[in-house]
Amino acid sequence: MKVSFKNIVLILSLFAVSCSKPTDMLTVINEDGSCYREFTAYASPKYLTGDTGAINPFPVEIDSTWEIQWKHGKSQIRKDFPISKATYDSLFRKKKDITEISNNTTISQTINIGKGTKTKDSIKNKKSDVKVSVSVKVKSPIAHYFQDTINKRSKSLENKLQKDLNNPANDMSDEIETKVLVIARHHYASVEEMKRLFKLKPSHEWADKKVNYMLKKQFRWFYTYFTYNEIYPKINQQLEVPIDKYLTKAEAEFWFSGKNDLIQGMNGVEIREFTGSIEDKYNIWFAHNSWNAEYKVLLANYDKIANPPTSFEQLKNLRNTIFSSGKNNIKELKMNILLNKYFKTNAFSELWKMENSPMKAFENEFNSELMKGFSESFNYRLILPGKTIKSENAIMQGDTLTWRLTSYRMVQNNFKIEAQSRKANVWAFILTGILVLVAVASFFWKPKKH
Repeated sequence: MKVSFKNIVLILSLFAVSCSKPTDMLTVINEDGSCYREFTAYASPKYLTGDTGAINPFPVEIDSTWEIQWKHGKSQIRKDFPISKATYDSLFRKKKDITEISNNTTISQTINIGKGTKTKDSIKNKKSDVKVSVSVKVKSPIAHYFQDTINKRSKSLENKLQKDLNNPANDMSDEIETKVLVIARHHYASVEEMKRLFKLKPSHEWADKKVNYMLKKQFRWFYTYFTYNEIYPKINQQLEVPIDKYLTKAEAEFWFSGKNDLIQGMNGVEIREFTGSIEDKYNIWFAHNSWNAEYKVLLANYDKIANPPTSFEQLKNLRNTIFSSGKNNIKELKMNILLNKYFKTNAFSELWKMENSPMKAFENEFNSELMKGFSESFNYRLILPGKTIKSENAIMQGDTLTWRLTSYRMVQNNFKIEAQSRKANVWAFILTGILVLVAVASFFWKPKKH
């Protein structure tokens, strides 16, 4: 297909915001204990044809057990899936009398995406001459820890775009540039069945998470109570420096889990100052763990340092001292620079610059492992039978409870989604009313004496 400039801008935009755009996931619990899980996403019209080559917009593998609905523009929700070629052509193909752009046309464009993010594309309409370049810069106190990983992902995106552009089978010159809203729903006989069968696709960063699901149904004559739980396990990261070295338990719960007890009664200015101070302490904690992990690699490669300015033992003992000398300016917290400054030498920079540097290799691997899972998130919604009477840290809109589900909420502890509702047993009220009326009537009614 011929990939248009607008399509490339869309892909680059999605790449730039992928870390912040959550996936919509809905769980609905029915009164009889059955349930369904539903995902909503925008997809290419090609997806509606059942084309397996089209990008799957969902975090799960879609098969015949999933019910697919979709909506195009202002149309009603449709259930015909996959659609026929005739339906596809009538909805998503342009008329053939549209003038083609000359093969010599050159389009250059610069766009800004988000604060601190710049993407530049130079695209020629002739496929063989198309060049795609991607550059992403993120401004953050700890951004340099991730820059190598960001660069790798940018390069991977470049290669993918170039491959798509040069594919002779990719001819979309007469396809309308649009997206369709697709809803995928899977029904389960029980929450226990959902626990057993529901899985994210293998390529998803959360595919290995062992999530526990539980529904407790309690009959109490006038009402039936439903208590639902989902427990997401704590991230298994072997971090040497505990969070409580920098944050109190209450601060950590606020920062990672969203418990807002600490900010009750504060105004906007006070909240900003308070959260800013916690962010500073969090960044130092993160940097300290990164420092310790990298320092171990430094010591393991001590023999590769040309003319070391200090002994192995002294270097080992000075780990925390050297870190403390630079932790107040973590924007510039780079190990080789701090070591050079502390020992007044350039010997450590050479270790980073050398071919196949073990320090550079570690930084790339450490960043990739640390970022794994943190780019994924869910806008999680839950609907229970009846009226919700209790929820744990959720936003309530009508009968729908909403949580923002991210890996950050699983850093300190397991993250629990919990809510309780009650459904009135109408028959119980009616039967009780009848019994009361019969009791009252029997009290006043006396049989006639013969």
